[in-house]
Amino acid sequence: MKKIILSSMTMILFSLLVSCNMGKDNATEYKPGTGEGDKYVQVIKDKDNLMPLKETFTDIISVLGAADAGKTYKDTNLTTALNGLGNAQDKEKFLKALNAKKQLEEAKKNKDANNAMIDAEFTEVLSKLKFASDSTAAGSYEMTMKNFRDHLSA
Repeated sequence: MKKIILSSMTMILFSLLVSCNMGKDNATEYKPGTGEGDKYVQVIKDKDNLMPLKETFTDIISVLGAADAGKTYKDTNLTTALNGLGNAQDKEKFLKALNAKKQLEEAKKNKDANNAMIDAEFTEVLSKLKFASDSTAAGSYEMTMKNFRDHLSA
C-alpha cells in the first residue's frame, strides 16, 4: 500500500513539475519590431489599411520631435500646416505616414528591437503610400515633413 501511495505521489509531483515548466523555452514573447530575417515581427501588419493619425496638435507633435532651434510649434498654426499639405488625399497620406512613424518609434523601445528592420519597414510604408523615393524631390516624405514643420513653427 505504501508503495502505491508513494508511487502515485511521485507521479503527481513529476506531472506538476513538468506542466509548470512546460513550454518555458518556447514561450519567447514576440514583440513587434524584434527578430531578424524571416523571424522579424512586423510592427504594421496591414500596410494597405493603415489609419491616419488624429489631427490633434498633441498627437502630431508627439511624432515630429523637437522644433528647429529658435522655433516652437504653435497650435494656432496647425490648420495652416495641414492645409499646406495639399488636397485631402495628400493630407491623409501624410497622416498615415505619421501614424506609421509613431508605431515604429514605439516599437524601437522594445527590448531587442531591430532598428534596421524597423527603418526598412518605414521605407516600405512610404513606398506603399506612394511618396517619392528621392528625399530631395517634391512629393517625398522628407520634403513634405520639412514643409509641414516649417508651417507649424512659423
